[in-house]
Amino acid sequence: MEGAGQNVATAGTISGFRSRAKLYAAAAVAPWPLSWLAAASDVPPAAVILACLTASLLALAALVRLLRPLEKIVERLKAYAAAEQPDMTGLPDDELELILQCVDQLTERVRSLQHRWVWRHPLTNLPIRESLAQAIGEDLVRGAGPTLVGALRFVDYNRLAVFDPAVADAALKRFVDRLSSSLGPLRPVAHVDRDSFAIWFRGSDVETAIVEMQALCYTLGAELIAGTMKVIPEIEVGTALYPTDGEEPAALINHALASLARPGATGVAELAPGQSAHVARERFALEQDLHHAIERGQFDMAFQPVVDLSEGRLIGAEALLRWRHPEEGMVSPARFIPILEDADLIDEIGRWTLNFACKEMRRWQKRGLDDLKVAVNLSANQLRDTGLLPMVQRTL
Repeated sequence: MEGAGQNVATAGTISGFRSRAKLYAAAAVAPWPLSWLAAASDVPPAAVILACLTASLLALAALVRLLRPLEKIVERLKAYAAAEQPDMTGLPDDELELILQCVDQLTERVRSLQHRWVWRHPLTNLPIRESLAQAIGEDLVRGAGPTLVGALRFVDYNRLAVFDPAVADAALKRFVDRLSSSLGPLRPVAHVDRDSFAIWFRGSDVETAIVEMQALCYTLGAELIAGTMKVIPEIEVGTALYPTDGEEPAALINHALASLARPGATGVAELAPGQSAHVARERFALEQDLHHAIERGQFDMAFQPVVDLSEGRLIGAEALLRWRHPEEGMVSPARFIPILEDADLIDEIGRWTLNFACKEMRRWQKRGLDDLKVAVNLSANQLRDTGLLPMVQRTL
């Protein structure tokens, strides 16, 4: 009997829902108090404001009363859903009818707004792949000319995330802020992968788009600060030409991202076996400092004498690179040389070393030490460089 009583009570609540809704809505939006106040010239402004506030409170109260029956319906549905064997036949006809009407109205509303949905990345708030594909598709339908989709990868993100995810997220946000401000509103951009972004160069020919990409990379390559970490962004670039590399939005985006892939790269950084997060952080910080070491004059050369013991005389020297860190002092080559190699900085530092050694040997020759030789360690890439010999000749 108790359950039946609840059904009857709920049915009574629903049966009067429509009539009360009309009454509350009429009371909430009735314009007579405000129109009367506005027409009366002798009514103080404070009274008008008070009347507006009162009308707003009445509207809010009416809305709350309108929602109460719906809350009861939700509670009933939850109760039926929680039951092991829900019996929907216990719902009154008026209640079922109202539920079905609400569902139909909500479904229709969602369908009408579907074209306006904007998918956003939760971290950077940039549109994601689907949104960019939609924008590209709309432009292609309107007849876009030959142009390209550019792809950028913020390589440092995964490396930072290995030892400090919070710093990695902060660095990515700073990177995206710079990317968005550089592109402006006319260039659709999307966060299409964990550390990668795609840009649609709408309305630009291929040559212009490539120049824009180069300028963008220069801007993005400036140092950024994430928490206490200073990062010189390492950026990889890829492109997909329209219509050469694809005529569909998804194909263009995929081609641009595929052109970012490096042989053997997995896209996910991991700690080396036996390496702690502290060591990884320290190594990353040293790498960032190495980017500035040349321009800040932190490198120096030491020359280790080479002696011919059979003749007992000096025949030359070996040039040894030294790094004086502003905070850590002299850093062992065994510590920073592997970082130079892994970070692809060894060629730049190698050129500086060779140039320094050649100039020093030239000074020795001017002092009459013509028979001395200098040994300089070179990377494999430098030995393969066809410009190595002309550079040495120019330096000497």
